[in-house]
Amino acid sequence: MKKLFTIITLVLITVNSYSQAYHPLIRTNTFWDEVTNDPLTPSYISGAKRYFFQGDTTIDNLDYKILRYYTFISGVPNVFYYPIAADTSSSNIEAFMREDTTERRVYRRYNNQNEELLYDFSLNAGDTVVDSNISGFYIIDSIGDFELLNGEKRKIFYLENTWQYYIEGIGGSSGFMGFLIFTFKGGSYELICVKDDNEPVYGTYCYYFLQDKKVSSGQGFQIAPNPANNKLNILSDHDIEEISIFNVRGEVILILSSNNIQETIDVSVLPPGYYFIRAIVKDEVFVRKFVVVR
Repeated sequence: MKKLFTIITLVLITVNSYSQAYHPLIRTNTFWDEVTNDPLTPSYISGAKRYFFQGDTTIDNLDYKILRYYTFISGVPNVFYYPIAADTSSSNIEAFMREDTTERRVYRRYNNQNEELLYDFSLNAGDTVVDSNISGFYIIDSIGDFELLNGEKRKIFYLENTWQYYIEGIGGSSGFMGFLIFTFKGGSYELICVKDDNEPVYGTYCYYFLQDKKVSSGQGFQIAPNPANNKLNILSDHDIEEISIFNVRGEVILILSSNNIQETIDVSVLPPGYYFIRAIVKDEVFVRKFVVVR
């Protein structure tokens, strides 16, 4: 009787392990933030997108979710510095996607193109992964458990002979839309933040993004002197509601409420280096970079 109980227990353990709950990739109320790294200056980014699912469509009798994206803008013209913000005034269609939760596979297709297998979360170590971006393949080196920022666990698939991986319910390390992808200028993509219901679940750079605010790159807001030594003068065409200062890691150093068009901040207590100032003026958000010197 004891031996029979042991066998039943082992069978139950095996079945529970095999039938571990699957976490879908395609879902609503989730944002995937992706940046394009500048090939010449790694500390800069040359572009960014915020992906999300909204709407449905049917193509060739298959039901798809519509993958859309917002573009990002920065307070500094021509090149992106953190923090940056999504322009939510309009969205663009990236692709059409569907997910077979039984087979644990995710498919995508672009306009007038055939469907492609984007992710296969049913694979085992040693299996082959097809990369539709380069018409090539990788081998699964190993599979482990990855702990999200909220403490939940997901399966992570490490690719052989590369630093890349993809995570169930999250996407790929080199961008939401797949594995290693290079731009025509030699830059690469990177998935740096995923938020469910506006709560970070993946990424270490989520605080670099100003949520659902449009950053103005126009005039009407000035800081001087820059570089600054002791005092930083802030001047706006309209009353400033709030001023925040961030360090280069996106950490908030100071928050100041204001109802004036001009403020002066003592920066003599800040260590020398680069900082960002963010100001809310009426319905606009201004972000400027400044340097503290000694």
